[in-house]
Amino acid sequence: MIEYRFCPECGQPLDGRDLGEEEGFHPWCPDCGKLYVQPCPLELAAVLINRKGEILLAEEYGQPPALPRSPVGYGEWLEDAVHRACEQLVGSPPIVCEYLNSFWDEDSETLVAGMKVQCMESDVPHEGSYAPSGYVWRPMSEGRQLPAMERALLKLC
Repeated sequence: MIEYRFCPECGQPLDGRDLGEEEGFHPWCPDCGKLYVQPCPLELAAVLINRKGEILLAEEYGQPPALPRSPVGYGEWLEDAVHRACEQLVGSPPIVCEYLNSFWDEDSETLVAGMKVQCMESDVPHEGSYAPSGYVWRPMSEGRQLPAMERALLKLC
């Protein structure tokens, strides 16, 4: 994350400006009046769908099923994160990806962008991938077990 100490526009030292109890202090240039708000963490929640119409779910022991998630790097395009995640999980690039919706995850304090991803030929998680074990293809109907916000993404498919 970029921490500004000097104004990128005019080069003057930045002050802090209080934006209230919820927002806190942010860098502010008293010379040119620009406010520099730090970006919030962004994560991808992928609804990966194979050619059989099944969805890929993360099923870790003792945890409820969930959609695969992947952090989006600072400056990384969301579409590039989708391609990276799809390559890692199923070993091939997506055929089509479509933005669904975004939501704020209170637990991780992260903005989550939901994407629908049609996968290529692979029907199982890719063996040479970086994905941990515990990812399985399930019928779309098993999405009922997902957390509420992820169920809402699934309904948009």
